[in-house]
Order: sequence, then C-alpha cells, then structure tokens
Amino acid sequence: MEPFRLVIDAARCDGHGICALRCPELVTLDEWGYAAVDGGQVTSVPTWRRARRAVAACPERALNLEKTGPMSSPDDLHPPPVTVTAASDPAPRHKNATGGAESGSWKVATKRRSSSL
Repeated sequence: MEPFRLVIDAARCDGHGICALRCPELVTLDEWGYAAVDGGQVTSVPTWRRARRAVAACPERALNLEKTGPMSSPDDLHPPPVTVTAASDPAPRHKNATGGAESGSWKVATKRRSSSL
C-alpha cells in the first residue's frame, strides 16, 4: 500500500466533529470543536479505510487524503521540464468531407444555392 496522509483545509472546517468520530487516531478536536490532524503518514489499511470514511463524512469537504510516495530528494517535488520538438510534418493530415487527404485544417464543404433572380 502506498503511504497517504490526511490533510485538512482549516478554512473550510465548521467544527462538526464527524471526522474525529470516524478516525480518532488521526483527527483530534480543539477546544472549539474544530478538527486538527497530525499530518503523519497513513500506512495501514484499516487506518486508511477509517480516514477515507472521515473524508467522505465531512459535510464541508474540508478533509482530503493525499498520496505521499517515497521521495529521495526535494527535487522530486517538481517534475523535469518538458522538451517540445518539432515534428517532421508540421501540419497533420486529415481526411476532408470528400474522403481525400489534405494538409492543415479541415475544409468545410458547402453547396452553393443557385439564385433564381
């Protein structure tokens, strides 16, 4: 099982306390009833299930489970830059309405009405 951590958006918490009932080993309530989490990793399946139930039970959606995979260095927080290379054919080939291939964008086939003036 990948490690997870339970995080709380304190600005969204309204102090219902349901999360502490669902997962008391990770969530505590302060003196006013607002939730607080320790931020530790959830590595056991039973604790993860209780944390998931606490996330689902929160009426304000203030809780979330985030994956915390193993990191070897702080550089793992940022992905490497993406390198864009030019394709050999810059314009993709598409089939037009008559079935022939054309380069570039789609052409719209329209019928001209004959005017009876």
